[in-house]
Amino acid sequence: VVSSNIPISALKLFEFAPQFRGKMFVMLRDPVERAASQFLELQKHNKHFARMSIDSYASSRKDQADFNYMTKTLVDKPGLTTGSLSEDDLNTAKEILRRKAVVGLLRDKGDTVLRFERYFGWTYDTADDKTCSEKLLHWEWKNKGEDSGPIAQDSKIYQDLAARNAFDVELYAYAVKLFQEQGAVLRNEGVEMN
Repeated sequence: VVSSNIPISALKLFEFAPQFRGKMFVMLRDPVERAASQFLELQKHNKHFARMSIDSYASSRKDQADFNYMTKTLVDKPGLTTGSLSEDDLNTAKEILRRKAVVGLLRDKGDTVLRFERYFGWTYDTADDKTCSEKLLHWEWKNKGEDSGPIAQDSKIYQDLAARNAFDVELYAYAVKLFQEQGAVLRNEGVEMN
């Protein structure tokens, strides 16, 4: 297992050993929820954001590096502005997910982790390993509950964050469809899914 927040760079590891094929797995979060959560993290660590409201952040004309993060990451343009992205980049990101990834969704984390375990043949060596996995699956971590919570889809904040993350919103909608399609394929191939 190779872990990287820069998947394109990680894929280059397999160029030197073509007999090995890499398969990526991803757990994606609704991009508006992710952007709101990222804002709360920025508030904790950056004085500029500490004084800003989420409404100001969402409606600001200033592009943020974390806007459209999923699309930028998949097409190897991390940190660049959203203006550097194109429809071709979005289509490339969709194709990467379709061809290279087992897609998981944070909103369906139980089914996602089960899918990963079964697809990749992961097992637990000890009862402690299984317990650790179950604790993580049910989100037993020190900052649990410090998130912004759901934002109403009809709110101005949601609409502004969705507009600022338009590439990721479309990519996420595509990923939701892939999640459903991959689940059906895996069931048909005998990989039992809940």
